Amino acid sequence: NNHGEIYSGRALEFDGVSDYLDGEAVITASTGAWTVGAWINTSSTDRQTFSQGRNYAISSNEMNIFSSKLAIFDHGGGGWLYGDTAINLNTWYRALWVYDGAGSLTFYLNGVADGTVALGSSGDDAYLELRYIGFNSGSNPYLWNGMMSDFQAWDKAWTTDEVTYDYANP
Repeated sequence: NNHGEIYSGRALEFDGVSDYLDGEAVITASTGAWTVGAWINTSSTDRQTFSQGRNYAISSNEMNIFSSKLAIFDHGGGGWLYGDTAINLNTWYRALWVYDGAGSLTFYLNGVADGTVALGSSGDDAYLELRYIGFNSGSNPYLWNGMMSDFQAWDKAWTTDEVTYDYANP
């Protein structure tokens, strides 16, 4: 019964077919270091988009679950970049993407580092732009199938201590 209203303190359920949130404008949250996260629970092992900024073809910050792992697509030439741990279906996780602003992105699951990858450090590779949650604007939208709660974005890279505190104190 989603009617365009977001209620604080409740998870949103996305059907993987037509449910998503659209901010209707691209918000450049950071041109340097950033952190994005949410509590997630997926119902599918298929590729699905967690969050995306602007045009599918030029923004690298398209965050996904792909091949059952946290992932980001680096449109600047790196292709798919993955975390290390396979996500179990119908299980809640605190998922974070933490970019240091200098070319290194670390995935976190439940307060623990889940792999670090190289991500470009200039232009579209580094920007955190947000518009869609649960959708991408490509020819195949890869909508989120599952639940999501407490979506947040920051214009700084969280430290390991901050990630641990966040997980222990939801």
